[in-house]
Order: sequence, then structure tokens, then C-alpha cells
Amino acid sequence: MRFILKPILPQIIFFIMASVMSVSKEMESITISYKDPKTNDLHYLRVIPYDDNIIRVTVGTNPSFSPHRSLVVITSPKKNLKLENYQKADTIFLKTETLVVKICKKNGNISFCTTDNKIILKESEHNGRCFIPAEVLGEKTYNVQQKFDISECEGLYGLGQHQNGIMNYRSHDIDLWQYNIVAVVPFLVSSNNYGILWDNYSRTKFGDTREYQSLEYCKLFDKSGNEGGLTAEYFSDERFETLYTSRTEKRIQHEFIDVNDPFPDGFAHNVKAVRWSGSIKCEKAGKYKFRLYCSGYTKMWLNGKLVVDSWRQNWLPWTHFPELEMKKGEKYELKIEWIHSGGYIGLQFLPPSDEVLPNSISLYSEVADQIDYYFINGNSLDDVISGYRSLTGQAPMMPKWAMGLWQCRERYRTQDELLSVVKEFRKRSIPLDNIVQDWFYWEEDKWGDHEFDASRYPNPAGMVRTLHDSLHTRIMISVWPKFYIGTRNYEEMKANGWLYMRNIEKGQKDWVGPGYVSTFYDPYSEGARLLYWKQINEKLFSLGFDAWWLDCTEPDIQSNLSRQETILRQNPTALGSGARYLNTYSLMNSQAVYEGQRKTNPHQRRACRQSEGGGECGEGGQGERRRGNEQGNNRGGKSGRFRQTAPEEDKNAGA
Repeated sequence: MRFILKPILPQIIFFIMASVMSVSKEMESITISYKDPKTNDLHYLRVIPYDDNIIRVTVGTNPSFSPHRSLVVITSPKKNLKLENYQKADTIFLKTETLVVKICKKNGNISFCTTDNKIILKESEHNGRCFIPAEVLGEKTYNVQQKFDISECEGLYGLGQHQNGIMNYRSHDIDLWQYNIVAVVPFLVSSNNYGILWDNYSRTKFGDTREYQSLEYCKLFDKSGNEGGLTAEYFSDERFETLYTSRTEKRIQHEFIDVNDPFPDGFAHNVKAVRWSGSIKCEKAGKYKFRLYCSGYTKMWLNGKLVVDSWRQNWLPWTHFPELEMKKGEKYELKIEWIHSGGYIGLQFLPPSDEVLPNSISLYSEVADQIDYYFINGNSLDDVISGYRSLTGQAPMMPKWAMGLWQCRERYRTQDELLSVVKEFRKRSIPLDNIVQDWFYWEEDKWGDHEFDASRYPNPAGMVRTLHDSLHTRIMISVWPKFYIGTRNYEEMKANGWLYMRNIEKGQKDWVGPGYVSTFYDPYSEGARLLYWKQINEKLFSLGFDAWWLDCTEPDIQSNLSRQETILRQNPTALGSGARYLNTYSLMNSQAVYEGQRKTNPHQRRACRQSEGGGECGEGGQGERRRGNEQGNNRGGKSGRFRQTAPEEDKNAGA
């Protein structure tokens, strides 16, 4: 076993063996090697103080650790920290002015403590750290997991933007996979005033790491009590009165375009509603979790209790997670009613787990070279967020106008329609600061060329000038990283190899008009980012638009595909596999716009919009100054992380 202290001065290296030794002043990291007690594999653990209250922990199987740079953390360890290191028996101590980090030499287990020795957070000793060799999209990698012990009363918050109506994620399971209406931020904060930044961009799970199972792995009974499946009744009306056909089904699996079970013949034209009914019996007692994924109007009952009553747009299904405490060998009633309108539905379950403990949390990622996380402590949640911002980049205040009223609808279809709305606001003396031009302002078959349809928008530059000079209003415009095959910008991206081509190869058409084949560009390439900015600068920014709505940056190349196929549609990237970089597309696309615009106009303010799963950000400040000057800018995007500090703002850009 080796224990190394690496000082900032490279010529000084301390080796700590069995004796007690303390070191103060500057130090870069502590590294130890140990054997995993479960597998006997050699692991390497590195602890780096980034500040008095921020500690980076990295664990891997390579003594050199991962060569991949972080896309999220932009800072380096703070210099001149007052640190002390020593060991007692089998424990190594690292002390900052506000924290004590305890490292077990035998198994690498870490505890974060106050200076008076109270535990703030502790890595779990029972299967607390796992490395599972895996191959994902042809890359040899690891599935990694880190567990922590938490106190009985603390609440856990963060992890991005999700739609499950959950505020406190304690005892809940969250799948950190970015897609439409979901924004992933792998940062967790505790009511005990600490945070964990999990530096991994692949599919990540908080809580139970297991995959939900098909209903066929339970014992199912139809509504008459016969074993073998649920009764599935298909109705010709939405009142569940006129039966078209019925059959016994062992599972409900109609979630995706590419992976699903067939409906009965004639379903599309003859069936308006479906009812599944019967009962379920399992051989293990405990709490069972169900995952209902559906669009349309759906109701679900468990043991006679209505647990789901939901309507979702057909193109935007969503998940529900009802639970049921079940006894071994007992039957429980199950019923689902679905008015479908041609959409999606699926039901899966998870049995009880002996591995999920009540006072522990888990973070798991599908693709990793190592476990890599940052512990941030504070006296308040403000301190914790401040630490997060110091690691990932500041997000200065937006311009004052962006705090006012924004007017937006699904889209405005013409230049005259948009201007007439703003004129009506002014006529009625309703304060208005920004109007949003959403998608489809281009010609139908020219998505990606960023040019206005001249028949509907005869003078977009004049439209912007009128908004600024006469109506004193800003305008935000939607722009997508999507390109129709054959368009000018598509061909320019393709010539450089900067497009994801699987959607093209599959001939997948979108929903516009007769349907057009499209794909997205790869923002992980620096050259592609430069070209993307050049294209939108020439056609949009140069016209005077104030703010960007960077839409569809999940990226939603094709909705409602299975997860495996979704990853393949955005693979490979210039940096590596689509699975490895799954959750950072919006960050890289926002970087393209931020860096491009700062270079083009370094003194212009910026406003941001965040919606759906993508990062929406933009710059503002053109037009008349109405409310006085204001310093600051916003460098957000969905993730709010960029690499440089913005220059000093134009004092006339603040209204």
C-alpha cells in the first residue's frame, strides 16, 4: 500500500508509511493504492482539496487516472491552502481550515467531517464502491457506483429538471438521462448543507440501479382469475362500451417506435380505448415499484386504488411511479384504462431490493474510467451553491429587460402577426420586454438553413428594427441544431464529417408536411461549433436578434425511440461515444453560440431561456436603453457552465 503527498513544488515528495507524520502548507493531492476487499483488484484513490470546503475524490483502476478532460469543471485547485496531513493506525487524515477528510488505508473508504470530528457524509462500507467491466458501443469501460450513508432526517434536492412532482429525492429513484422536457444536472444538495457534484455524462442513476422488468416475470391472472396474463379489451369507443376484440396478454409493452409488441389487427382504425384488467401475484414480500409510461388519457388502479389519472400529448409520453406493498403469494388487483389516440404505453415493475438501504444513497454511471466526484460543504445552501459555481463557472445576472414580461406562443406564423401582437400590448399599455419567435419561420423544406420564408417574413431585419426603435421590445428567436438533407448548411456540415449519420441511413422522416429526413450536427467538434456559429451569425444574429432559444438540444433527433437506438442516433461524437457524452449535448451547443457571439460582439448582454431538455440561451441588449445601466451578463445555457469570464459589459446595453 502506497501513500503519496504531492506538493505544488514538484521537487518535494513526501511518502507516509506506518509512522505518524504531519505536513502543512501547499499540497496538490493525496494518492493511495489499495485492494478492493470484494474483488482483490488493485484500485487507486486520489483526494484533492480544491478549496477549504471543496474536496475532489477520484477512484480508478489506472494509476494515471483518466486522460479525459472534464467538460463541466473549469477551475483548478486553489493554491496556498493551509493543509495538514497525518495518519493514526489505519486512517489517513487530511485537514483543511473547515474540513477533516478521513481515508481508510485498507479499503479506501472516505468520511467527510467537521473540524470537531462530526461526520457530515460518509461513503458506505457495505458494497460502497463498485467497478463492473463493461462494453458500451464498442468501448471497453466500467459501470461504476458509489454509495453514501446519510442521516435519518436530511432532504436531498437537485439533479436537474424533472417532471415527477418530487421535490425531495430521498428514497426516490431518478434516471439521469436527458431527453425532451428533462434537463440533467448531476449535482445533489442536502439540507445538511453539503453537495455532491458527480462528474460523469453518461446515463446515470440516482437510487436503485436496477432496470425495470417486464410484467411477464410476475404471475398474472385475467379478470376471471385464470393464470397466464391480464385480460386486454379493445374498444371501438372512448367510453369502454363497444368491444372490438379481447385477448390475454402477458405484458404491456408499446413504449417505443422501434421496440414494441404488435396491437391486434385493425387497431389503428377501429380501436379508441383499451382496458387491461386482472391481478398480479409475486413470491417476495415488500414494496413493489411500478413504471407506467404513457401518452393519451390514462388511468391506473392498484388493488382498487386510483394511482394514476393522467393526460399527455401523444408525442410527449411520460412516466409515473406508483408503489404497492405486497405480501408473498397474495393476489392484488391491477387495472389500466387507456384512451390512446395512437400513442404509447408500457408497464414494468421492480421487486423489493435487499441492497437499497433506507439511510443510504447511490450514484451509478454506465460509462466511466473512474469514479469522480466533488464534495462541497458549507454553513448554508448558499455556500454550497457558491462552491458549485466556483467549480463549474459563474452565471452573472441577466440584463434587466430579461426579468420582465415575455410573450410567447407555440409560434407566430408571419411577420405581421408577430408585430401586431406587440402593437396590441402597447395599445393596451401592458408592459412587455420580449417577444419570442418560435420554430418554422423558414420554408418548409429548408430546416437548418436559418433563412426566413420571404412569403411570410418579407423583411426580418426591418421587423427587428421596428421592435427595437418603435415598439421598444426585444426579440428572442428559436434556432435548432437540426438540418434537412440536401440543404446548404447540411451539405457544408456533411463535407467536414460533422453530422450524425444514422438517422440519415435509417431514412427517418420527421413530422413536418410529408415528412423530411434530417439529422443533427456534432458540437463536440471545435470545427463544427465554429461553423454552426458562422451559419446562425450570417442569417440571424446579423439581423439584430437579442436572444437565442437554443431548442431541441437534448438532442431530440427522433422522439420515442428505444434508449439504445436513441444513443446510436447521436454516435459517435468527436470526443468519444455517444453513450459516454450522452448528457452534455446542450452544454456543447451552448458553448458554440456563447463563444461565437462573444467573439463577434464581446460587449452585448445576454438573456437565457431554459425549457424542455435543451439549453436555451441568448444575448440581449440591442435597442434603446430604457431603464438605466446595469453591469453583468449571463453565460448560462442549460448547464450554466462555460470556460471564460465575459468581458466588461457595454454600459448602454443594460436596459
